[in-house]
Amino acid sequence: MTIARRGSHRLSIDGHELRWWVRRAGVRGCPDCDSLSIVIAAASRKGGAVQVYLPEPYGPDRPITPALVARIARLALDSGWEPGVESGPFTISTGDLLADFARSSASR
Repeated sequence: MTIARRGSHRLSIDGHELRWWVRRAGVRGCPDCDSLSIVIAAASRKGGAVQVYLPEPYGPDRPITPALVARIARLALDSGWEPGVESGPFTISTGDLLADFARSSASR
């Protein structure tokens, strides 16, 4: 999977230069047909990318922030993802991560 530069954001995590973007599919405003995922890849845009499917739509009340993406990238790196190495799509589950992130964001 390749990642376009246009519409993507830069992120540096633990010495890795990454790019990330949000992919939306479905119909906005339709909770049963809306789908959202975050894609993270090496800044070189080569190799396997991390794709994270979010369980519920995000909106103004729950934005996708660089801090959330950084946590996802660290989780992927800890789970064995190697940016820039061709390995196909790397998919991770984010249930616990999102719950933990929501708690830490609420305490700020």
